[in-house]
Amino acid sequence: MLCGRNMKKIHKRLSLTVILFIVFIDYFSIGIVYPLFSSMLFVEKDFLVSPETSNAVRGFYLGILLAIEPIFHFLSTPILGTLSDQKGRKKVLVITLIMATVGHLFGVAAIGLNSLFFLILSRILVGIGAGNSSVVQASISDMSTRKTKAKNFGLYNMALGIGFTIGPFLGGKLTDINLIPFASYSLPFIFSAVIIFINFLLLLKFFVETHPVNKTVKFDILHGLKVVKKGFMMKDLRGVFLCSFIYVFGFSFFMEFIPVYLIERFQFTPSKIGTFYGIASGVYALSSGLLIRPIVNLFSAKSVFFYALLASGGLFFLATLIKTTIGLYLYVALVEFHIAMLFPTISTIISNKASEEVQGEILGILQAVIALGFGMSPLFSGTFVGSYPILPMLIGGVCMLLAAVIFANIHFRKRLLD
Repeated sequence: MLCGRNMKKIHKRLSLTVILFIVFIDYFSIGIVYPLFSSMLFVEKDFLVSPETSNAVRGFYLGILLAIEPIFHFLSTPILGTLSDQKGRKKVLVITLIMATVGHLFGVAAIGLNSLFFLILSRILVGIGAGNSSVVQASISDMSTRKTKAKNFGLYNMALGIGFTIGPFLGGKLTDINLIPFASYSLPFIFSAVIIFINFLLLLKFFVETHPVNKTVKFDILHGLKVVKKGFMMKDLRGVFLCSFIYVFGFSFFMEFIPVYLIERFQFTPSKIGTFYGIASGVYALSSGLLIRPIVNLFSAKSVFFYALLASGGLFFLATLIKTTIGLYLYVALVEFHIAMLFPTISTIISNKASEEVQGEILGILQAVIALGFGMSPLFSGTFVGSYPILPMLIGGVCMLLAAVIFANIHFRKRLLD
């Protein structure tokens, strides 16, 4: 009996390790392309599009490439979560890892064939595959006790942060022929496909099904949009959800399109863009886990959130004053320190405004609103950034300050009236 219990613990640990590796790979794969697309379209003038293509059109294509993955991630997440309730977690995870592997192979084909269509198809498949985040979280919940749940979800967030930190950095380096003689735009896609396939083999071998329930459930491809709509119908919370959408839209606009500015102003290569993103993500992870703790413990969530919006908005406007690469790296570190204050404090604010019975639903709506903000900004902004590379700083700053004004009107006006 004791041996059986020990084996069960070992299987659970192995399953959790495999699940955390999936999280790491999902966000590694999302981030690894960040240094690539801007360079493909704005440095290589005859790559993917014809040489005479205008910057506005190039920006439009960049927006499509950046938007397509988070949009399909957003749409597929609730569907895959529901499917895993019906068919079990393992089967759905297997399918999504296969899709992600094939998606990256399509990326390799796109580079070889110089095909924008194949590259878009690649991002669609990767986005659907990354929608397994709902299945991963459900699996963690299945295998956790009340005592270990907080720790295990903390490991989930850590794996997510590490993946998104390493992905952009490594993506830039794998295209640098000064570091790797056989470097190319296709190498990051090959690397991602290989490690996802390894993860697929580990899943087959070591993951033990956590939810072998077979029941009939309803599918709704528009579930994510309906969830967002429900959030904006809630009188007490819709203002906060609106703030969340606006600041995420602005932050996403800034971070996803700033490579266009870096290429024009600093002549950044994909390798340097990767370093820029690596520093940004690393400081964000360090700040989220450690550096902001004294601030969020000392001040109220509302005060910290409001200050971080104002500071971030001001910092976005200052980007054009940076003259050196070192100054740029220090600048983005300061930006990410303040951005790290926003996500945990808005979650706390919304959680505190909701009753215990609907915590999961309300926080789920917040995640849907945030995902929509990340997906919408590149979709509607690429054309303008292609023509005006300074826009990421201007629009990002305006969105942050607008969110601050709305938030102050909701919360601090009530305090004055009271």
